Amino acid sequence: MLLIYTAALMTLALTRLLVALRTRRLEHRHARLVLAVRDLASTPTPKQGNNSRPDPSAQAKHQYLLGELTAKRDRLEDCYDKWQARTDRLSRALDRLRGWKGRGLPYLSGVVDSTLGLAGLTLGGVIQFPALSQMLTCLLGG
Repeated sequence: MLLIYTAALMTLALTRLLVALRTRRLEHRHARLVLAVRDLASTPTPKQGNNSRPDPSAQAKHQYLLGELTAKRDRLEDCYDKWQARTDRLSRALDRLRGWKGRGLPYLSGVVDSTLGLAGLTLGGVIQFPALSQMLTCLLGG
């Protein structure tokens, strides 16, 4: 049973690590995109030649690019929030599993070990439990 507990703990820890790495990568992409939006928003629109009036097409292009970057930032922020929620859920599950080790694991371990031992002895023909033998043959398709 300790092997099953350790395997579950390692699997959950590895899954949490991979999800946390994905979350961190999304956070860095989001930070770069926020800086790009801020830089684009702070740059002035170009003027038309030697004229003091702004160029309407350049201004429209600037607004379009700003809107496009903002929409991309918002989508990435939503994706980051979802992955962060997954990371938090996995962290809580991992903490619960680690906390379960000293309380329920010894008792559950004894029950599972006894059951597996009896099933192995019954299948090996060492002891006879007709009800257990019938259940095992049904489960194993024999």
